[in-house]
Amino acid sequence: MTLTGSLANPGAPDFRDRDWNTFAIDMEMDVDSLTKKLIFHEFISKVDYSVIPRDKRLL
Repeated sequence: MTLTGSLANPGAPDFRDRDWNTFAIDMEMDVDSLTKKLIFHEFISKVDYSVIPRDKRLL
């Protein structure tokens, strides 16, 4: 299942040439979403939490 839940299926009997555009848009949206999540995860995993005083607020 894709992130959008509506990815056009090239293997479906009712798939038409016009559906390639929808397929490409859905794939681009899914890749963008996953990339943003990966970048955020990578950023968070690099934070050195040991240097943050436990008795202080970050904000």
